[in-house]
Amino acid sequence: MNSSDVRVSVVMPALNAKLTAGEAVVSILEQSEANFEFLILDDGSTDGTTDILDELAAQDPRLRLVKNRSSEGVAAGLNRLAKLARGNYIARMDADDVSHQDRLREQCDLLDRHLNTVLVSCLVICEFAENTDIVARRYYEAIERHRRTLASRGPVEQALVHKNIFHHGEVIFRRAAFDEVGGYAEWMEGVEDYDLWLRMMARGNMRISARELYTRRIYPSSVSMQNRLRAVRLARLARIRNLPMSDAKRELAMQRLAEIL
Repeated sequence: MNSSDVRVSVVMPALNAKLTAGEAVVSILEQSEANFEFLILDDGSTDGTTDILDELAAQDPRLRLVKNRSSEGVAAGLNRLAKLARGNYIARMDADDVSHQDRLREQCDLLDRHLNTVLVSCLVICEFAENTDIVARRYYEAIERHRRTLASRGPVEQALVHKNIFHHGEVIFRRAAFDEVGGYAEWMEGVEDYDLWLRMMARGNMRISARELYTRRIYPSSVSMQNRLRAVRLARLARIRNLPMSDAKRELAMQRLAEIL
């Protein structure tokens, strides 16, 4: 396939995801959209994930597997996969999650219809591990209720200014817009997605499909209090460095943030 022949490139990093990677991969390979490629980075797995991915890659030529000896992190890994991607659109996927059968087709169709839109999300079903605490459950449930309201309103950039309203694994965006803003900022690991969305807003609007097309699995390790506090602080940094404000206000905000980081 030539670059222009590939409609969408799916990119997925995987690190020690033996229990879920197989289902995640199959959920992409069984999509109703036929014109895609699937790039996976095995980011230094040591738990048997590599064997599962090797077997799946041998069975389907649409799957291209890249391997690291040791982990380089999500942002760096995604930038690496994006450089290899040939599609006009880039779809994210996480190794813990499941894409519903029509996800790629429906989100790409939305991008086709709305030429000023650079990114399309969708409604997400959140599945919680049994030992996920009630605070985390309520947090994600509240986010998804808010996203359902936003999905009926069209472009959602105004809401994005205040907080990250995307999960990350469920989004599809235009390759051209991604390249224009320089891809993921690797030093913003942990909020690399939110930082990217804030930069991409200058290239066009963003939408949420009103259909449930993705299932996200949430584990206690991903929503620990330490991780949440760090993410909140880094999200503030992403807003400071990307949103319009006076130089004096930006300098003061950076000083205050430096005191707590």
